[in-house]
Amino acid sequence: MLFINRLKGIIMKLEWSKKDSELATKEGWDLYDSQGSKDGDLQVQRNDEQGLLNEDLDAWRIVKTQKLQHHKKAMEILKFKNINEYSRILNCI
Repeated sequence: MLFINRLKGIIMKLEWSKKDSELATKEGWDLYDSQGSKDGDLQVQRNDEQGLLNEDLDAWRIVKTQKLQHHKKAMEILKFKNINEYSRILNCI
């Protein structure tokens, strides 16, 4: 997924690459397009098929650490594409 943001004349290209998705999937989560959801179109969710995580909150906790580059990238993308999801992750316990 490629995201282009224009903020105060600055163009940022953020891409959630296949490699990012593979790394996230190994941890049991990914960025999903949940178009039409009341919680926003783009969300960090656990990968239900894998069963590595019990709930989406577990995925949020992983991403919130921002230990790895794909965690940081997911947060940057959410900051521009779903600020509510970004805030939920930042405020999760």
